[in-house]
Amino acid sequence: MKLSQKQIIKNKLLEKGEVDNLWAINNGMWRLSDIILHLRREGMNIKTIYMEEGVGKNCHYRLVKDTLF
Repeated sequence: MKLSQKQIIKNKLLEKGEVDNLWAINNGMWRLSDIILHLRREGMNIKTIYMEEGVGKNCHYRLVKDTLF
């Protein structure tokens, strides 16, 4: 069964905790921000990171894990 781009991005966030636009482009996914928007609307807490040390000019999306405290 072939996974949708949305499911691939969701799996990447759940497994690695982060996805960036360069990775998405290299894997043929051109609408990363749209996919992130839809995942947020489904309740995933995703933080957008720009220009952080080690991130550079790429846009990174990080899954914010819910904690009890």
